[in-house]
Amino acid sequence: MVIGVLTLQRGLYKKNRHTANLGIAIRSGYRHMKIGTRLILEALKWAKKEGIKKVNLEVFSTNVNAIKAYRKIGFEYEGVRKNQFIIDNKYVDDVLMTFFTDTLNEN
Repeated sequence: MVIGVLTLQRGLYKKNRHTANLGIAIRSGYRHMKIGTRLILEALKWAKKEGIKKVNLEVFSTNVNAIKAYRKIGFEYEGVRKNQFIIDNKYVDDVLMTFFTDTLNEN
């Protein structure tokens, strides 16, 4: 059984090859066990080794636990797309976050 998946999509063009977009999902019942954090840290190490300078992600504003985890890793707020989604008939913002790999502490 797969309990988590992480994708890291590098920029396709010369002008954005230094960036990548991160996506992650952890199966319910396996969250809050640091699995996601470990996956993200390994992805950030790989990205730095591959010359990726900036890793971006998007997260629902209502996903407070994920935002807290991303902040703890070192992701910074970069912006918000207001009312980007409608979930259960309510508007939800899309929070944009970023991590600069030169700040990665690989200890």
